[in-house]
Amino acid sequence: MKRTACIIVEHINGVISNCSFELASLAHTSPFRDKYAWIALMAGHEIEKSAESFAKKSGVDVVALCSPTLEHYSAEGCTHAFAHAIKELSPALVCANHTPIGCDFAPALAVACSMHFASGVQNIAIADDALIMTRERMNGKIREEIRTTEPTVCTVMPGAYSAAREAVAHGKAIIRHIHLGGVKSSAGEIITAQREGTELTEAEVIVAAGRGVGTPEHMKLIQRFASLFPRSAVGGSRAACDMGLVDYGFQIGDTGRSVSPRLYIACGISGSAQHIAGMKNSRIIIAINRDETAPIFQVADVGIVDTIERFVPEFIEFYKKL
Repeated sequence: MKRTACIIVEHINGVISNCSFELASLAHTSPFRDKYAWIALMAGHEIEKSAESFAKKSGVDVVALCSPTLEHYSAEGCTHAFAHAIKELSPALVCANHTPIGCDFAPALAVACSMHFASGVQNIAIADDALIMTRERMNGKIREEIRTTEPTVCTVMPGAYSAAREAVAHGKAIIRHIHLGGVKSSAGEIITAQREGTELTEAEVIVAAGRGVGTPEHMKLIQRFASLFPRSAVGGSRAACDMGLVDYGFQIGDTGRSVSPRLYIACGISGSAQHIAGMKNSRIIIAINRDETAPIFQVADVGIVDTIERFVPEFIEFYKKL
């Protein structure tokens, strides 16, 4: 008999994140499909339609945990709700997204349910009676394997798996109205920051800046570079955002946005596992970096070993001549 496995569906005001559909793909992939019976857990207030939509598109049955206490996200409220369901289902494996929300409640959920915990997982394998979880450390220079036994809670990096969409067999949504007592914290509304420029998820070409871009003057080169392409946008790595070169609303990576444009041009980006997780599904990847050993070249279709300040102006002039 199959043991139960759960995925946590992440949403903001009922809008489900794309990486939740990535987790749902595990339910349709061997050996996970053969070993586990999958159930998706979703917590919130008035989320019935969202739960039904996810079940239909993902092909995974959803248990929607509804409570007025969960109208706005709080780590304490979600931990209470999910722990209630998990103690009832006794799953062998629980997968959440490695996002700010997932990282906020998942460790506490593991403690509340007396389960093992692993974070930032990029691959899950089954070996005998153990789970082997792989993640990258030291900006992608080291691959670490964690061998753990059931039951385990883990957070999975966005982009680690391809999203499950329009399943052949639709799942069903089970709505449960629950009462959450003992929740001491309260949360305000999540407000999305206003952003200027083309939305990253709508761009066909993304030119992304990293730490190697260096200065605001070089950032102007990146903006001119992006302007050569129609339907383009400028994004950046976490390092570029921390340096003030790119607005945080255009950060790409596991703590930013996940994108899959037709063309992705990484400028001065070393290629940490966190950044690659957010862009590796791009159709074509071009990397420009002066360090020929940078991890970004391992995922690039085309690699250019050069400095931004030398290559980009020459390319712009060459483009103008064409």
